[in-house]
This record gives sequence, C-alpha cells and structure tokens, in this order.
Amino acid sequence: MKTLHTQIPILLLLLSIQCFAQENDNIANNNGIKKYAYQFMGELSLVQTGICFEITDSYSDKNEIYSTLYRTGFNFINNMVYKEKISVGLGIGIDCNPLGELGFPVFADFRYYFTEKRLQPFINVGVGVMPAIHYGFFSTSDIYKPGLYLNCSSGFKYDRFQLNAGINIRTYKWIYDNSYENYLAIDFFVKLGFNSKFKYIKK
Repeated sequence: MKTLHTQIPILLLLLSIQCFAQENDNIANNNGIKKYAYQFMGELSLVQTGICFEITDSYSDKNEIYSTLYRTGFNFINNMVYKEKISVGLGIGIDCNPLGELGFPVFADFRYYFTEKRLQPFINVGVGVMPAIHYGFFSTSDIYKPGLYLNCSSGFKYDRFQLNAGINIRTYKWIYDNSYENYLAIDFFVKLGFNSKFKYIKK
C-alpha cells in the first residue's frame, strides 16, 4: 500500500511533464507555421496620371513635355510573407493608355507592414520593366523598347484590402520611321488592392 502511494504522485508528475513538453512542441510548431506564408494579391489603378518628358531624340535638340492623360491598369502579385510583416514577391500586370499604348509590367515587389494589427500601414517598392505594344493612335510598326519600371508608394492594409498612393517612374525608347525618342514618364497613382488569406507554410 505504501508503494502504491509513492507511485501515484510519480506517475502524475511524469504525465504532467509529458503534457507540458507536448504543449511546448505544439506552440513551437504553430510558431513555425506562422513564420512563413504565401499570399496572392490583385491591384486596380483607380487613378493614374502624370507627365512625360522627352529626354533625347534623333531629329531635334528641343525637348518636350507631354501629359500622360489618364492611364489604368491591374497587377497580379504572388508574395511570400515573413511573420506577416515583410513581403517579397513577383508581379505581372496590364497598363493601358487610351491613346493606344498597352503595357505589360513585370516586376519584383517588396512591402513592409509596420504592425501586425488588423489596420496595417505599409510601404511598397516595385522594380522591373514594362514591355508594351501600340495600337489605335500609334502605328503598329512602331517599336517600344522598355527601360526602368519603378513604383514607390505607401498606404494602409485593412483585413484583406489595401489602399495605397505613390508614384510610378518609367523610361523607354520609341522608334518609328527611322527616328527615335527617349522618354521619362512620372505618374501619380492611387490603387485599391485585394489579398487572399495567408496560406501558412510548414517547415
């Protein structure tokens, strides 16, 4: 009887230690799962307009400035997210000028979220190139050689929605009728984004 009295507390102690160890393992595993996640994002340009500078050309020394009028576009971005704060991904999109320029931006996307709360302020940088084709107002024989494509913005994320504003900088060369023109375009934009839910990745 005395042996049984001494064995029961020891068994209970061993069971509690085992349960505590399993709980710690589960917490560690959960932390590991939540460390890395995949997220898909779509962005629609609500406003995009600015100015375009003619830097150099083949036929005159006069540089001109044009309005880029209204542009619109949509981006699709696949992101890997670290601890729900640092996001790195690749994006493709469609960028349309109503005069007849259709661009296809391809870029690397970087985002940093300052908090882990439901309302998250963030900054965003996208760097890449934007190949384009011409139609309508432009001749289809024109050649568009893309240069730098750069997005810099800041905004807020709330739940699965994002709203950000910033500038887009593009450089490109336009070749037509044995002539060429080099341009620098700077646009201001406001974008509305939609995010998929985080898909957590196990170690």
